[in-house]
Amino acid sequence: MWVIPPGALAERQRLVRPQAPALYEDVLAGKVELCEPALWEYEVAGVIARGVGAGRMSEEEGLVAIDLVRRLQVVRLPLPPLAEAYRVARKFRRTLWDSLYLECTEQNSATFWTGDERLYNGVKDEWSWVKWIGNYPLRRRRARRRTGEQ
Repeated sequence: MWVIPPGALAERQRLVRPQAPALYEDVLAGKVELCEPALWEYEVAGVIARGVGAGRMSEEEGLVAIDLVRRLQVVRLPLPPLAEAYRVARKFRRTLWDSLYLECTEQNSATFWTGDERLYNGVKDEWSWVKWIGNYPLRRRRARRRTGEQ
């Protein structure tokens, strides 16, 4: 299972609808195991560094964010062979980064949840384990009845 916690990609948050928080709640409840390829930490560190460079966060906030990423309780998986990732990148016309995630997921018989609808649409017919976050099931909350109020 792959997932990025809500808010990690704030500019894309509007695209992932309410399903991203629902998936994240399932991670926190232990219903879903969070895994990531070893390179994920470096990708996030790059995003944090760009945020600091653009003035969206202070240097201190950047270092705190890096520390939080390092302490995440997730299964870190080894990267697949480069030749396999390259093959997938060429076959589906995806970036090498995308193909590393896809190959890593396949090698570990996991499910890949993505907010990238273009990626999902490009591979879903061949790889049913790639899921779009917009299709993640939402739990229905029961409405509370109001009693005794006039």
